[in-house]
Amino acid sequence: MEREKKRKKVIVFCSVCCILALTIITIWKLPIFFVEESNRNEINKLIQFENGLLTAVEYNFIQKIEKSDVQEEIKITVDSVIIDEAKMVVFYTMEGVKDFKRVFSKSVELLKTNGESYGAGSTYGSPVHNNEQSNIIYDRIDFYFNDKNIPEDMILKLKVEAGDNLSESKELASTWSIPFQVDKKQFENKNRFYSINQTVQIEGQSFTFHELIIYPTRSEIRVTFDDNNSKKIFGLEDLRITDNEGNVFETISNGFTASYLSENEHLLFLESNYFEDPKEMFIDVSTIRAVDKSAMQFQVDLTQKDLGETSNENIVLSSIEDNDEILVLVFSITRDDSLSLSESMYTNLESDFIDASGKKYEVESIGYSLRENTEELLVDIPKSEYTYPITFTLADFPLVIDGDVRIKIK
Repeated sequence: MEREKKRKKVIVFCSVCCILALTIITIWKLPIFFVEESNRNEINKLIQFENGLLTAVEYNFIQKIEKSDVQEEIKITVDSVIIDEAKMVVFYTMEGVKDFKRVFSKSVELLKTNGESYGAGSTYGSPVHNNEQSNIIYDRIDFYFNDKNIPEDMILKLKVEAGDNLSESKELASTWSIPFQVDKKQFENKNRFYSINQTVQIEGQSFTFHELIIYPTRSEIRVTFDDNNSKKIFGLEDLRITDNEGNVFETISNGFTASYLSENEHLLFLESNYFEDPKEMFIDVSTIRAVDKSAMQFQVDLTQKDLGETSNENIVLSSIEDNDEILVLVFSITRDDSLSLSESMYTNLESDFIDASGKKYEVESIGYSLRENTEELLVDIPKSEYTYPITFTLADFPLVIDGDVRIKIK
């Protein structure tokens, strides 16, 4: 009888252990980094047009940070981050900004704990604070990693500019410095690699897709353009990753879209489908931006009274504005039905140009405007005793060539 009682106790104890074990398993299946619903809604607004990042948040691939610094009664908090070995998106808030209509970050840096710059590239916006009743701004900063050996301890350092409008804004004296830590185990080695090595053509212009790496934050495709092409290819206009379920992941719309490894080798950045993992996946492209290599340069003689055409038939010098030490050259590019032009890209020039003597000069700045069906390119150059004509080189041009390319990845 005594033995029977002991046996029952053991059975009860084992049952309790099983329940505890199941409970532990269930707990580990829950998201490790939980972000409050209110903050999640603000995060979703900041990434609403980026399918890959939205999916990352949906799958709880986000780390809660909540580290702050307060200077001049403005509190800046790093709320959370989405991070992998390619990129880190920092979601932050500014509190105490009620007295300003415009507040934005400046001089953003990511530092190591010893104060050295991590050397990461960055992009960030300029949020407008229109709601005078609100005392808080939500925004993001994107950092791009070249070194995959990412530290767990980092420092976000930034300045702040504030005022009632852009022209009256001024940089505040303080510097905000926010140390924070990420959990490297959550993103280390999280990527999918696909070897491609396929060469394709659009209208006789060859380019090769080498490999695709899909990280949680973005996808990277390495492509090279054939040196023997008759045209200079500036970019793949509508590159996208598609799958058998009809999902489309396009070129990143916010931040860096490409890294130019060399003149004919580009690393292209697209939205990530890391969390989708479909049965079939393709790379599709049907349009490239390209011009004849013979039309890559065009010449201008500023002494001619009749400005008119340059040596490139698609570009017309419409006016010259004398602005103190700067000459503003206004070029017009007509966007009519006779030309197949990109709707998203504009004409761009290399940062240097030469005169007829071979002397090299630097372009001061380049601006753009679009009026009805005419694109205007505003090029600021220094005043100088040029030997004419001066020669500019295209860095991009919106002329497109249509094709139909599909590569099966898996």
